[in-house]
Amino acid sequence: MLAIPEITDAPILRRNANLNTVPAPPSVPIRHWLRAFPRPFAATLIFLALTFAISLPLAAQQTPPRTRRLPDPNQQVTLPAQELQSLYQRLDAAEQRIQQIETRRLPPVHEASIYDTDNGIVPNRDEGLAERIEALEKEFNQQADDAAKKKAAGAKSPTHKWTGRTQADYWAFPNTSPGANAFENIIGTDPVADRFLFRRIRFGMAGEIPDQMIYKAEFDLNNPSRPQLKDVYLGWNDLPVFQTLLVGNQKRPYGLDALDSSRYTIFMERPLVVDAFTQDSRRFGICSYGVSDDIAYNWRFGSFLSQDLQNAGQDLAVDGDYQAEAAGRFANTLWYDDVSDGRNYAHWAVAGTVGSAAPAGGINSVARWRSRPEARTTNRWLDTGPIAGADSYQLLGVEGLVNLGPLQLCGEYMHMVTQREHDSTLNFSGGYFYLSYFLTGEHMAWDRESGTLDRVKPFQNFLFVRGSDDVRQRGCGAWQLAVRYSQGDFTDDNIAGGVGESVTFGLNWYWNPHAKLQLNYLYGSIDNRSPDDGYTAGTYSILGTRFMVDY
Repeated sequence: MLAIPEITDAPILRRNANLNTVPAPPSVPIRHWLRAFPRPFAATLIFLALTFAISLPLAAQQTPPRTRRLPDPNQQVTLPAQELQSLYQRLDAAEQRIQQIETRRLPPVHEASIYDTDNGIVPNRDEGLAERIEALEKEFNQQADDAAKKKAAGAKSPTHKWTGRTQADYWAFPNTSPGANAFENIIGTDPVADRFLFRRIRFGMAGEIPDQMIYKAEFDLNNPSRPQLKDVYLGWNDLPVFQTLLVGNQKRPYGLDALDSSRYTIFMERPLVVDAFTQDSRRFGICSYGVSDDIAYNWRFGSFLSQDLQNAGQDLAVDGDYQAEAAGRFANTLWYDDVSDGRNYAHWAVAGTVGSAAPAGGINSVARWRSRPEARTTNRWLDTGPIAGADSYQLLGVEGLVNLGPLQLCGEYMHMVTQREHDSTLNFSGGYFYLSYFLTGEHMAWDRESGTLDRVKPFQNFLFVRGSDDVRQRGCGAWQLAVRYSQGDFTDDNIAGGVGESVTFGLNWYWNPHAKLQLNYLYGSIDNRSPDDGYTAGTYSILGTRFMVDY
């Protein structure tokens, strides 16, 4: 289990005895954990505390609606003569305006004389009226035909909708041991640098192409010099058997936390094992998406190229091998409380993949499992490196989730088996468990068609909202607490990717359904890892802040 009280780099008894270790420095008492507590993060916490203390009482003090007192109908009202004359004038003007509008509805009717003075007979005015009505009907039908043609032409044109999200982060590393420093900087004496960054600056367009086709193109500009491909695909809806079929860059169907959109995740970064086994999640492939008629079951299955295209935009065969995989997920929302509008539900799913790797692929082999320490570091602190001789791998994952109003419990376990041509089979695994709770009573919404988290909708937006009766109301937004334990084991036989553990405490403040502030504090340890600067173990404390908006 995770040893939180001390920060040490104590040497760990390794599975591979040939790896060198360095004696650990003296342990540091827990009181020094936050001795380098970053001022920007402290200021943010103070701001949150003051805002929470002020906004909660304000939320309870709703501004009473303004009511208009109606006069008694039996009461006699006496108006001054001047005001009464003004009312008469306004009434006459309104009547004249109505008469003008009525007159313009039809072409003017030119009244004929009652008698034809030449012949002494009464003209038939019905003939002229019928002709005018016929002309109006013809014009009306022509306009209706033109509108129908315009609508039909529009239905044949592709639709489009712009989407985007921006996430601005601040990460601080107030206490990292020499081992953690070495995992980041190669040199144990160089501390891990604090950083501001844009985690995501994502823009995209999605829409439909008649008939049945859909498309999406999404790009991330968080590094302006190196744009990344995200969801870039085309597809078809309402197909027999396959239902929805997508071709292009898309998420592979495993890892609940990876399938959850970054707009809705409870913690700032994904767990160790999910980050390692999904590795940026998206790959080029073809995948089918289906859902049962009662929305209780959903599934995804497809085939993908295992190399990541987001930076290069292409996948080159390695030693004649495209390193493909077949993957799928079967999910079930076994309980969903419609009466409470989905405040209570339960979910389970099983997922997996079978893939091939290039044994002589070297650095281009996809048989490499690595993860950051659940924070935005430059390097991945847990890393098996490309596994020499690996020719195939299989992943099995199971997941479960229960939501009871403001309380949510979720867990996931993943196991990866990697075969090598002339060496033993390797086993890597990991999992996580988290608990979250809304202090303000909201709940985590659930999308039954995809089996993933959905958008949180605060009872009241922060700070001022305008009600339907044009009355300003005060609101504190939605406040959520969360804690997560995460573990990943990437060391087996002569491969020492490291064994990591971490505990993360989170505070989320949802200003409205499209914007929120996230705060994370995590403490973690890594051991049994291949040495950097002689260090095979390390511990760390990390603080993270994120401002996020999506649209």
